[in-house]
Amino acid sequence: LLGGYVLSREAVNRLAEEALLNPRTCPLGKDEDVSIVGVEAGDSRDEYGRWRFFPFNPETQLNPIVEHRFNWLFRFTHYNYTEGPECCSDTAIAFHYVSPNLMHAMEYLVYHLHPYGVCSINQADDA
Repeated sequence: LLGGYVLSREAVNRLAEEALLNPRTCPLGKDEDVSIVGVEAGDSRDEYGRWRFFPFNPETQLNPIVEHRFNWLFRFTHYNYTEGPECCSDTAIAFHYVSPNLMHAMEYLVYHLHPYGVCSINQADDA
């Protein structure tokens, strides 16, 4: 399995019991692992059609000039690809190619940083 996946309990059971233990059914490293056992892909985009799973790291994904560098991407995507910040759902799930250092920086920015003049939900409730 490569990339970002969200699997139901049933999908994990099928993958573990019917595929991963049988190299004939599930050759190592093939991207059709889940489809072999009848797990269907779904539309993970939000209600505005913005993506939640991203094939690049946030730096690359949010860059509005990505199209000319990644023409290969359009051959593999089922849904239209939007460049820049408009591409991304407010409820994003996974970015690819995130280094440990970037993961630590993102954790700080998302969970610990409180920009000056912007109050959190908890601060607003206390007011």
